[in-house]
Amino acid sequence: ANETFQTIPIAVVKNDAYEEDKTLKDVLKSVSEPDLQHPDQSTLFQIEYLNPDQAASALTDKKIAGYLIPGDPMTVVVASSGIRQTILKIFVDDYLQTRAAMEQILRQDPSQLPVLTEKAAERVSVIRDKPISSVEADTVLTYFYALIAMTCLYGGFWGLKEVISIQANQSNQAARLNVTPVHKMKIFGYSLLAALTVHYASLLVLIAYLHFALGIEFGRQLGYVLLAALSGSLLGVAVGGFIAASLKCSENIKYPLLIGFSMACSFLSGLMIVDIKYITIKAFPAISWINPANLISDAFYALYYYDTPGRTLLNISLQLGLAAVLFGIIALVVRRQRYASL
Repeated sequence: ANETFQTIPIAVVKNDAYEEDKTLKDVLKSVSEPDLQHPDQSTLFQIEYLNPDQAASALTDKKIAGYLIPGDPMTVVVASSGIRQTILKIFVDDYLQTRAAMEQILRQDPSQLPVLTEKAAERVSVIRDKPISSVEADTVLTYFYALIAMTCLYGGFWGLKEVISIQANQSNQAARLNVTPVHKMKIFGYSLLAALTVHYASLLVLIAYLHFALGIEFGRQLGYVLLAALSGSLLGVAVGGFIAASLKCSENIKYPLLIGFSMACSFLSGLMIVDIKYITIKAFPAISWINPANLISDAFYALYYYDTPGRTLLNISLQLGLAAVLFGIIALVVRRQRYASL
């Protein structure tokens, strides 16, 4: 989601130290009042000037992020840790350091007051709302990216088929392969690579159709689109192979289980109702990192929405990591299978 800075509500205790500190008043005014020359810029703080009891009560009621007690030293009071409290603390530290440096310079050369005043004004930073993307968010695209994710998971049919084809108790073809002079893991590896190639090619055809025929955008980074498709295809094949290797039920049960798992993951990634994706993630945040369909669809949406590939690379890395774990389990199961007779 596109996150923008929100002005931080704070309070300042109006005591004698505050009333006597003109510099502090000017600085607080500069970070809490809009700049008429730059109306698009947000102010850093929204300040209330309260007595100590009022400030403490406002903090308890969570109406403010924290409050300042002017004095020597100046005190920052907060009720919890967070980004807003950190910004307040950094602001106060910067103010105190700058003021100490200015006082030292003025003690040595009072004539520097006009220059220091100008420099101090330049140090006051204003927060600008800077978009993280050059495009508008489009929830409709979520449906199409979830469709791609479902297609990737349907690559599980290839993985499931190849695992069954190497298990001698599952098919006659597998029985024949197990008595050939070639190591069955080598045959299995070549078969998986062929299955991945065919599925990846079909996935690229789907992406080409969505883009050129339906006008679905995937961003301008073609290389990352191809990489995201490859990682999604690999993960889909791995999921199917894992189901085939880990379950001892018949082939007629494994295929419906794969379909059910793929559809459940696709549903939670927003294939049917896009709001389900965000409702689920809000209730169970971890599901966004373990749902294969969510990892795949988010990789494509990040390519469309973000101007940098960081989020996409994270999702691709998670897909590859999950696929590596699943393939590792598949290899262990298949290698350990022995048959008394064929």
